[in-house]
Parts: sequence; C-alpha cells; structure tokens
Amino acid sequence: MRPHETINNLIREQKVASVLRRRSGHTEAIRALQTILYELGFGKELKWQQYGADGDYGGSTSRAVKVFAQRNNHRGNGETVTPAIARRLIARYAILDDLRHLQNAIAENKVERYYYASQYRCGRSSNTAQ
Repeated sequence: MRPHETINNLIREQKVASVLRRRSGHTEAIRALQTILYELGFGKELKWQQYGADGDYGGSTSRAVKVFAQRNNHRGNGETVTPAIARRLIARYAILDDLRHLQNAIAENKVERYYYASQYRCGRSSNTAQ
C-alpha cells in the first residue's frame, strides 16, 4: 500500500491519533508517515540519512510532526498526529503529487496536454474564462 493510502485509511477509520503517536507499535503506518514527511521536505528533522523510514515514532519523528504542524498553523508537540494534521499532510502530499506530474509533463514537453487534462479533472472547460 502506498504511504498516502495508509494515512487515508487511518483517517477514514478514525484511528489516526491511536496509531500515529510516539512509541506506537504500528510500524507500517509510521513508515508511511515518515515517508510522507520526508517527501514534503522534513528529512533534516527526521534525521533521514541516519534513520530513514524505520517505523519508530521516536524523537526525530516527533520533531518532524511538530515542525510540520507549526508550519501549517496547527498546534501540537509532535507526540501524536491529530486527524487535522493528518488531513493537512495528505493535502500537502497531493499538491506534491500534482507538482511531480507537472514536472514530468515539462520534461516530456507535454505541458499543454497536462494543463488541459487538469482543467477537465477540475470540472472546467478549456474555453471557460478564468
């Protein structure tokens, strides 16, 4: 399962706070959290070079969650991921995914096709005035 799917499942099942917390034994879910945080730019806080996605919700993961929460106007000490923080993580990750698609479109010289496809996905017609 992909990291964002794991977190989305926890949100849907209302298990975020009970699973994504310090010293949790849910290593798969914590690896998903760590991977998303890393991809969003929190490698320094996670000490990624030293630990990677080790599945341990320890001090480095707490630090990364706390900094992410602060940068996104959420309160928290990083000891637990709240449902609101989890939803924000997924929203930020979705933006990152869109940016990756755009980067690939640029590399493949298909920006116009990507732009019009994204307009269609958003329910806009390409001839709608913006």
